[in-house]
Amino acid sequence: MNEKVSVCIPRYEMKGKGAEYLDHSFNLLYAQSYKNFEVIISDNSKNDNIKKLCEIWSDKLNINYFLN
Repeated sequence: MNEKVSVCIPRYEMKGKGAEYLDHSFNLLYAQSYKNFEVIISDNSKNDNIKKLCEIWSDKLNINYFLN
């Protein structure tokens, strides 16, 4: 699929809430009626919670994960 829109989300630990906020964002994106998009995650956190969450959602959303 040739995505028409890229949704770029920089992610940080955010005092332990980074994965929680990202999960909320994924839920909102998944509920969209427009589906021709990719999600680009730039992970700037020190743990692997964001990466694990992206792996869980990867079967529902087109996620491109990058660790910084």
